Amino acid sequence: MRFAFVLNPAARSGRAARDAEPILAGARALGMDASLHATTAPGHATGLARGLAHTHDVVVAVGGDGTVHEVMGGLIGTEAAFGVLPLGTGNDLACALGMPTRLPAALAALSSAADGAPRMMDVGRVRWTEEGGASGERVFANCVGVGFDAMVATEAARYKRLGGRAAYLAATLRSLRLWRRRDLVVEVRTSGGVELTAAGEVESSGEDALFYHGAFFLCEVGNGHSIGGGILLTPEAVPDDGALDLCLARPLTFGRIARVLPLALKGAHVGEPEVSMGRAQRVSIRAVRGVLPIHADGEAVATRATRVQTEVLPGAIRALWGPGSDR
Repeated sequence: MRFAFVLNPAARSGRAARDAEPILAGARALGMDASLHATTAPGHATGLARGLAHTHDVVVAVGGDGTVHEVMGGLIGTEAAFGVLPLGTGNDLACALGMPTRLPAALAALSSAADGAPRMMDVGRVRWTEEGGASGERVFANCVGVGFDAMVATEAARYKRLGGRAAYLAATLRSLRLWRRRDLVVEVRTSGGVELTAAGEVESSGEDALFYHGAFFLCEVGNGHSIGGGILLTPEAVPDDGALDLCLARPLTFGRIARVLPLALKGAHVGEPEVSMGRAQRVSIRAVRGVLPIHADGEAVATRATRVQTEVLPGAIRALWGPGSDR
């Protein structure tokens, strides 16, 4: 079985580049037929992964959730299995897949998982329309956020040198000063069958139902259970249940933010009065007041969206799961 490791040398503020030789040495010591391929610019990993999928059995994203986002996008529709080595600022999708965080253990987990049958994994898709009519589309591995958390994702680029949760907490403090009120309408589709067609389209029966209308703070759609290096906004989400989990927070005072944010580190925010949780196959969002910033897998993709639609692509990719997965 041939493994291609797609390394983002800029991950962990450039420290991931030092792991290139240890990755190859560790993989080969485990008997893996491995090659390593470094990205050279943002977006490069998608095309690189798609090309490698034609000649390798497993393509492994080496970095954080941004690298996972790009590699996953390149593997949709191919026969190659997806793997991840968590060497980034935030490693939320790797956590959802039960991958160890230390390099030797993660390599051993990949090798062990490859000996069995890869498990299918859901992927999400987000489409949006911006003010002025421009539109965009991405697939996502872990989450999409609209609102305050998307602003945090934009600001987190300033603090990546801090690593993981510290970078996102620093970005959160800055974003609190920048946030202004926005209103939206959220509709969900939860009933009826959901099927991914051969053309990659989602077909589902059922009707959209109103989930929320009014002012909001954040709206997170999760395929995995955490964002920002371990903030459990959608703590019950698992990436192979054919659904997306939803966390919507209405406006909070600074005092309430100081109360609710620490709870979200443990997933204990779900019972707070400003928080609504849901699960759906499709989530449609429309701005009513103001425009909407969006992130996908922690990467800012738009800042002035007026409409956003996310949907699950059930079992869209074959993945190597680690020993810490609970399914």
